[in-house]
Amino acid sequence: MAYLLTLPILVYVIGATFGMPLSFGLGLSLKNGVVYLVGLMLCMRIAIRGNYKFEQPLIFTCFAIMIIYAIVTWLMAGLVIHYDAYQIVPSAISLKGSLIDNAIIFTLFFFGVRDAKDCILLTKVLVAVVALSNILCILSIEGIVYIHGVAATPGQEGRVQGVYGDANETAALVAGMLPAFVAMVLSDGAAWALLWIVCAIGSIAMLFMTVSRGAFVAMGIAYPVCIYTFRRYIAIRQVFIWAGALVGLGVVALAAAGPRFVTLFLTRFINESGVLTGLHFVGPQCDLGTSDRQDDELSDHALHRIRLERL
Repeated sequence: MAYLLTLPILVYVIGATFGMPLSFGLGLSLKNGVVYLVGLMLCMRIAIRGNYKFEQPLIFTCFAIMIIYAIVTWLMAGLVIHYDAYQIVPSAISLKGSLIDNAIIFTLFFFGVRDAKDCILLTKVLVAVVALSNILCILSIEGIVYIHGVAATPGQEGRVQGVYGDANETAALVAGMLPAFVAMVLSDGAAWALLWIVCAIGSIAMLFMTVSRGAFVAMGIAYPVCIYTFRRYIAIRQVFIWAGALVGLGVVALAAAGPRFVTLFLTRFINESGVLTGLHFVGPQCDLGTSDRQDDELSDHALHRIRLERL
């Protein structure tokens, strides 16, 4: 079953990396088809073996409450209130894609993974394909290789968007996977450990190239909380060793990203964040506040128009 669960991961990552059109029509895509196929196989396995226990019912109760509430509000908005700009069919597709499909995927991986061996396999596949997509994106941006569908230029303000949504979404994914890289290095032999270190450097370089301040703030808060939560299973000495290793890999990754991203990173974190009062970093192409000010002006203008229309 664990091998079947690798299919949704591979299909999503390959489609996102190479920009492949996976949609077959309204509300149906190859990603959904693979998920539903794996779900059917899981249902058949449960029916044949009959040894599955319904675990953690509170989690699924919360999913059910959210889905029922969303369906009720969708019906009320589309059939009772009749908002002028509300489109009931596109809203239903959005509801299915953003909530129902996510609940199905969570259920698949929750019940499809039965032991530690399955967990390690899926973690390795996920970490490997995400790292590979990050490395391909970086190579494409640097002009080393050209792959159709992979982003070849940085996005807004010179920040790299990555292949998983915008810059902040890509950074959040990488930040959440850094402990998995450490686990992979510790669990495999020397040759595989070297390969995982290379993958980690590529992903950390992507993290720096997105210049997402939120990701670094999240790591500064979440990592200590996780360490405290699992303090019985993690030696403090190992924590400091691997924290230092990640910092060292971060320095290598930042150097590999190139001077323009070093400038962008320092500018965004020092000048725009105001973390160091009185210190102003000056570097080439570091006037990046214009776009933010334009966005603020447009937002103010839009809010003013909305108030006038309501009046």
